Amino acid sequence: MINVTFIANKNYQFYMNYLLIIFSIFNFVSLSAQNTKYYQRADMYYDSTLYKSIFETGYILKKNNTIFEFQKEPYSLFLSSDTIFIRFKYAYKDTDTILPYYPTKKGDTIKSLFDKSYLNYKSKSQWLSRKGRNSFVCDTVIIIGSVNYNCYLIKFEEATMAADKLSDETKLIYVDKISLLPVKTEVRYFRTQTTIPQPFFTITYLDSSSNANNIGDSTEERLIWEDTSTVWNIKQKAQFKKSCLEYGDEVTCDCIINELSSKTNYFKLQIPNSHSYYRYLYIKAIEHCTTK
Repeated sequence: MINVTFIANKNYQFYMNYLLIIFSIFNFVSLSAQNTKYYQRADMYYDSTLYKSIFETGYILKKNNTIFEFQKEPYSLFLSSDTIFIRFKYAYKDTDTILPYYPTKKGDTIKSLFDKSYLNYKSKSQWLSRKGRNSFVCDTVIIIGSVNYNCYLIKFEEATMAADKLSDETKLIYVDKISLLPVKTEVRYFRTQTTIPQPFFTITYLDSSSNANNIGDSTEERLIWEDTSTVWNIKQKAQFKKSCLEYGDEVTCDCIINELSSKTNYFKLQIPNSHSYYRYLYIKAIEHCTTK
C-alpha cells in the first residue's frame, strides 16, 4: 500500500528527483503530440432526478504533455511503477514538484493527498485544511457517446476538519489509460465527518473534443437544461416535510411548504451554495409560519 505525505524521507526525495529527470526526457521527445481540447458536460442530480445540465465554463486542453484547466495551474501526468504522478510548478518555492496522484494497482492507496492548487495557495506557512486519499478500484471500460474508454477507476475520499464545510465529498474518477485524463467523474456528498449521504450528486464527463492551438480562449457557460418549475410534486413535499419535522411541528412545516412551493424551485432551494435569494425566501417563510 502506498502511504505518501509531502514531507518525504531521503530515499523518497531521491526517487522524485530521478522521476523529474526521466520525465524531462520524455517531455522532450513528445513535442509532436497533437493538441486537443476536451469539452465537458456536467449533469446534476437530486435524489436520482436530473435537474440541471450544463456545458461547463471551462475545458481541459492538453498541449504536448501539459494540461491546462480553467483557473488552475498547468500540470502534467505520467505513469511510472503502477502509479500516475502529477508534475507542476510549486509556486511557493518556484520549483518543479512531482507527487503521486492516482494508484493503478489493486490494493494501492495514496493517502494525505495534497492537491496542487492547495499547495500553491499556501498561506502563512500553514497547510490549508484538506486531506484525502485516492484508492484504486478496478480496471474498467466505459462508453461516452460513441467512444469507448479503457480506464482506471479511482475512488477519492475527502476528510477535512474545516469548520465551515457543509459536506464531504467522495468521487469515482474514471482515468483514461491513454491520455491519463479523468474522462468521467461522479461526485457524491456526505454530511461532514459522517457516512450519511446527501441526496444530490453530480456527474461530469467529456462531451466532445477538437484540435486546438490556442490556450487563452474559453467557452461561455451554456445551460443545456434546467428544471425551473415552482410546483412541487408529492415526493418533494414529503421529503421536505421529513427534514422540516426534525426541527419543527407538523403545522409549521405544512405552512412553510405552502409558502415555498408556489414561489421557488425545489432544487434551487435544496442544493448547497444556492443563490441567496432562495435562502431569503426560506427565512421569510419560517418567519411567517412561526409568528402567525
